[in-house]
Amino acid sequence: NIIFIILLLFFVNFYIFYCENKAGSPFKDIVNDYISFLKRDISYEDTYNSIITSDNFREVENPNSDKSPILIFGCSFAYGQGLNDNETLSYKLGKYTQRPIYNRAQSGWGVQHMLFQLINDDFYKIVPKSEYIIYVYFNGHLSRVITPITLSYPSCYSIFYKKTKNGFFPKKRTFFSDKLIFHHYLRNHLDWSLLNKYNNYNIWQEKRLADYLIESKKYAEKNFGSNIKFAILCYHDFNEEVESILKENGFILITKEDFKIDIEDIQYKISETDEHPSSKAWDIIVPVIADKLNL
Repeated sequence: NIIFIILLLFFVNFYIFYCENKAGSPFKDIVNDYISFLKRDISYEDTYNSIITSDNFREVENPNSDKSPILIFGCSFAYGQGLNDNETLSYKLGKYTQRPIYNRAQSGWGVQHMLFQLINDDFYKIVPKSEYIIYVYFNGHLSRVITPITLSYPSCYSIFYKKTKNGFFPKKRTFFSDKLIFHHYLRNHLDWSLLNKYNNYNIWQEKRLADYLIESKKYAEKNFGSNIKFAILCYHDFNEEVESILKENGFILITKEDFKIDIEDIQYKISETDEHPSSKAWDIIVPVIADKLNL
């Protein structure tokens, strides 16, 4: 059965690769490209250096301000995909509060990238001691946290952690988990769709993400002090049980009930086909964040 599943995943994997590359490309070239992909050297990708040192982050807002800095983590929602520099969450929050804002989010990332930064000593050589952390959550992070995907975008490496009694540790990428089965972001979404379809949603996915958040908070407190305020901007809701767990662990939750907008309304999205928050959405949400955190 295991061999059958591996073979099935291989052919599904290849079919996706074929569909993505068939335009104007003969089948023989696609096969050769796929073989080259499988044979590529991933050792340089395993370092995750770009997660700390990337030059693709948004510019720091108000870097010379004497006020306490704010760190923002998350994915394309937090980064501001589809938005100009003066339309993003970090820009508007910086303008509203006049605080230094360090936007440490990038497209395709999730909670595991926040944890990697907060665990890594090199991170603290780049950002100053901060008083606030804001993690921007949307439900796509659930799939990213349970699936060992690799490259969702060329500069964004995914980290698959194993959890032990001593904490979280990055798993080494292997031929099967990296090159063969989970080689592309679309594979991740396929797995997630099937998982939800046949499991009717299991709360353990949210609990695993909560584990990452709690671990991240532990390292933030270790390096920034126990008084740091850790907020989760919930663009999608958590299960009530998970929400209680997060509140019990000292997280400040900022939810749709707080910012009172319908995220499905076209004016609060980039477009009808792009769910990323629009500039108008951040205009409404930023004052709510400032009020909730007493900024």
